[in-house]
Amino acid sequence: MIEFPTVFILGAGASLPFGFPSGRSLVTDICRDLGNLHSEFKLKLQKCDFDEDLIVRFRKELHFSMQPSVDLFLEKRPEYLEIGKAAIAAALIAYENPNSLGRKEDGLSWYEYLFAKLETSPEEFSQNKLAIITFNYDRSLEYFLFVALRHTYDLKENEAAKLVHSIPIIHVYGQLGAFPFLGLDNERYYTPEVKPELIKIAASGIRIISEDAADTPEFTQAHDLIAKAKVVCFLGFGFHTENVKRLITKVQQQLDTNWNFRTFDGSAYDIKEGERPLISHLFKGRIKLGNEDEDVLNYLRRNQIFLHRTD
Repeated sequence: MIEFPTVFILGAGASLPFGFPSGRSLVTDICRDLGNLHSEFKLKLQKCDFDEDLIVRFRKELHFSMQPSVDLFLEKRPEYLEIGKAAIAAALIAYENPNSLGRKEDGLSWYEYLFAKLETSPEEFSQNKLAIITFNYDRSLEYFLFVALRHTYDLKENEAAKLVHSIPIIHVYGQLGAFPFLGLDNERYYTPEVKPELIKIAASGIRIISEDAADTPEFTQAHDLIAKAKVVCFLGFGFHTENVKRLITKVQQQLDTNWNFRTFDGSAYDIKEGERPLISHLFKGRIKLGNEDEDVLNYLRRNQIFLHRTD
């Protein structure tokens, strides 16, 4: 059980081991598929009531924008907001494959490693002091925990879903539909089935906010969780400047003079030496980054993230 307040902040790298693309790969995939006049992907968007001329313009503008993610493109080009969200949803739904979350023949996944830290009796599971803030739209972590809890304790679907729901998982930019079995609006099962009606459900759960807006209920909740946590750890995070500012600026204001006692941790796979000073500057020197060769699992295994520290 995790007995001290811990917050994990997830970026696209946290979902990569489970088959999901990075932000840049998602742009590449969408532009490639929409560049084919007869692609199934393009046809699915047309069945979602987007006309061909709009699809062609969106693809051209996204391709030549050189933005690292579809999200950042849409923040700057809101006229493509609806088709952009539908394209994101249609592309990502196909990766929500339950089989990708199963036991790995070549070793642990970091979800499995985390579950071992959370595991306790069903009656005490909700007492885990973990919260998740994620910039990802996928619900892979929720589904993994749902399946693991259900089969570990022989729980009914709604019972397992309630235990998952007891851990705050905040999707600051939305998600591909509400998690099922909880009776929430806009539910969508965890399935790679890409149909127009499912694309619309998933797209309606995606939020693209303007560059200077970080006052949504999700970000407000994220700020409070970070301010109160003993350990705050970024996993698979790209440390895009705007995303960091949206998370940290208001926390710094909340903590005021106590800011100097806050230290962050973060995995830093493939982040080069020349890129690290800027990240450190964003956190005013209050972040400890992992090694360049550590993916999320190896970072968690090599660093004392799950131990309470007073430094």
